[in-house]
Amino acid sequence: KKSKKKSKSVTMDEPNSDTPKLGDVEVGTSDSNSNNHSEGETRELVVEHDGHGDTVQPWWRTKKTLLSAALTVIVIVVIVVVAVVITGNNTSSSSSATSGATESEPYVWTPGTFGPEYYEVVDKLSPLFPLNQKNIPTSKLQEDALLWLTYEDPSLDTPSLSPQLLLERFVMAVLYNATDGSAWLDKDMWLTETSICEWGTSPSEATAEYHVKMMCDNTTGFLEELVVSTKASSTMHGVLPTELGLMTNLKILSISNSPELTGTIPTQLGNLKALNQLVLQANGLSGSIPKHITSYNRLTLFNVAMNQKLSGTIPSRLENLLNLEVLWLNDNAFEGTIPSELSTLIGLYELWLHNNDLVGTLPESIYQDLTMAYSIRVDGNSIEDCPTDIPAVIC
Repeated sequence: KKSKKKSKSVTMDEPNSDTPKLGDVEVGTSDSNSNNHSEGETRELVVEHDGHGDTVQPWWRTKKTLLSAALTVIVIVVIVVVAVVITGNNTSSSSSATSGATESEPYVWTPGTFGPEYYEVVDKLSPLFPLNQKNIPTSKLQEDALLWLTYEDPSLDTPSLSPQLLLERFVMAVLYNATDGSAWLDKDMWLTETSICEWGTSPSEATAEYHVKMMCDNTTGFLEELVVSTKASSTMHGVLPTELGLMTNLKILSISNSPELTGTIPTQLGNLKALNQLVLQANGLSGSIPKHITSYNRLTLFNVAMNQKLSGTIPSRLENLLNLEVLWLNDNAFEGTIPSELSTLIGLYELWLHNNDLVGTLPESIYQDLTMAYSIRVDGNSIEDCPTDIPAVIC
């Protein structure tokens, strides 16, 4: 061949042993087992050296290597980009699903959550608490309470456990879960096999900072008094469950001093016809006073003071609470005028409406007709022409 470089040709039978020099061309042979060449056929393989002992690759092989490397990098980049996009979408979807489940999506019961034992419990509860036509829970709180009753409450096998007593255990389990009972200061007896009458704080352990009082009827064993009083170190968290409206034997319901107990006053509390004391003081409740509350014919004490966020107008329907003796609505955000209908509550001796957003005047009939009243407070509002010469009235 004509070239500025010298070349040598060697056959497979005569291998070259010379050391290549700058400008020399090294000739190699093909594999002896190759199917493309017959035995003894001479092949020339041109390999260049740069004089320092390093091999100089042909231009076509160098470009091919660079092209392969570039393609490999491009493929890797594409794979990484696709993976990032997919991961981001999955994270976003997961976040949206979680947010929706906790904030906006309704509770959905999953079939198969309960076994045959569950339906036995529902059959016992159904006379007093028809969950719905399919006998499934309508909230996670109900589901958890039913699971506890079905699989963890040993008292379920007690022959004397009536449907009403079973219902009360169910409601107390819902209350425990709805208000973060696991964080309560005194929770040792809750969700045990003992009677719910023993779930309260024993008198020897009760303190001014915290106590739970649960009193039951000596004959029937039904719960009649539920009093939960807490202070900042042991507050209840969460909301008041609507299931409290199923405790139809309650005479006293008092849950107070829990600023982190939020939400509204359940309208279902209007079903507690036997109630004579309702105290929901110094919590974090908001919204208005439910109209069903005014159906308490036996109510003597109604106290929703110091919730700060209870609002709306003072219902004139409160006149239906003919046995009312104490009405505390102070330290909230009630607005509008003071209804003159309150003057029909002739047994009222404490009317506290101070520190709200009330306007107008104090109806004359209130301090004239409420002859039993010794404390009528309307200070902290925008009340005009308030009588300052009447000892019972604080303007």
